[in-house]
Amino acid sequence: HERSGLQGLNLINSFLFRASTENPEHAKFIAKLIIERATGRKVGEISVAAEKSLTGIDLGQHGICMDLYVEEYEGKRTARVYDIEPNNYGADELPMRSRYSQALTDVKLLETGDNYKNLPNYISIWILPFDPFGKNKMLYTVKNCVAEDTQIVYNDGAMKLFLYTGGEFGGNEELKDMLRYFSESDEENAVDPELSQLHSIVQQVRDNRKVGEQYMTLQDYLDNEIKRGVEDGIAQGIAQGIEQGKAEAVAATVAILRELNISEEQILEQLMQKYSFTEEKAKSYLN
Repeated sequence: HERSGLQGLNLINSFLFRASTENPEHAKFIAKLIIERATGRKVGEISVAAEKSLTGIDLGQHGICMDLYVEEYEGKRTARVYDIEPNNYGADELPMRSRYSQALTDVKLLETGDNYKNLPNYISIWILPFDPFGKNKMLYTVKNCVAEDTQIVYNDGAMKLFLYTGGEFGGNEELKDMLRYFSESDEENAVDPELSQLHSIVQQVRDNRKVGEQYMTLQDYLDNEIKRGVEDGIAQGIAQGIEQGKAEAVAATVAILRELNISEEQILEQLMQKYSFTEEKAKSYLN
C-alpha cells in the first residue's frame, strides 16, 4: 500500500535516518546493527555521535557532516572509527567524497607527538539505493593495495564498504535482510528480532507528532524556496529569455537545498513534482 508524507519515507532517506538516530541509545543500536552486518564481526564498546560535523583545516575549506560517527574501543584506546552514511547522491561523486571524508577524519585523530601506529582504523559504510559499480553486489569492499602485486599486504587501516540495497550477490542473508528493510521500511520486512526492534524505532519516529511537524515544515520550506527561486529567476531572466531565467532559478534552488543537506532523492522528487520535469530532465540539474 502507498503511504504519503513521513509515513512513506524509508530508512535510507536522510530525514528519517537522522530522526531515528537522535536518541543516543537508538543511535548506538542502529550503528551496531549496521556495522556488524556490514563487516561480519561483533562490535565491542562504542560511542556514537549523530550528525557529527568536522570543519576544514582552515577557514573557508570544505567541512563534512557525518550521519553517524562511531568510535570503537579496545581498553581505553580508540581502535576503530566508523563513518556511516545512508546516501542518495550519484555514484560519480562517491570515490572523491569518501576520500575527502577519510582525510578530514584522519587529521583529527592524532594529537601532536602521537605515533602513527596509534592512528585508529577507519571504516566508512555507505548505504546506497543504486549500484555504485554495476555488478549487482550487495557489498563492495574497497582497500588500498600494491597495483603491481595484489598479493602484497598493504594495510593502512582504511576500508570503505559500499552497500547496495538491491544487490543480489555477495554478503549474506542477514545483510540482505537489513538492506531490504532500509529500502522498504515496512513491518513485513522486519524479519528477525533486531530488525523488529529497528522497525519499532522507525515507527516511533513516524508516529511522533513533533517529527511530523518538522517534516511538514521542511516540505513547506522546500516549496517556498522553489517558488521564490522561480519568481526571482523569471524576473531576472526577462531580458535574456524566460526559459534561461527559469533554468538559472532551478539551478540556484538546487544549490540552496544541497547546502541544507537535503538528499539528492528529495531534491529530484521536488523538481519532478513542482516543474513537471521528467526524471531525466530533473537529473540534469543535479549534475
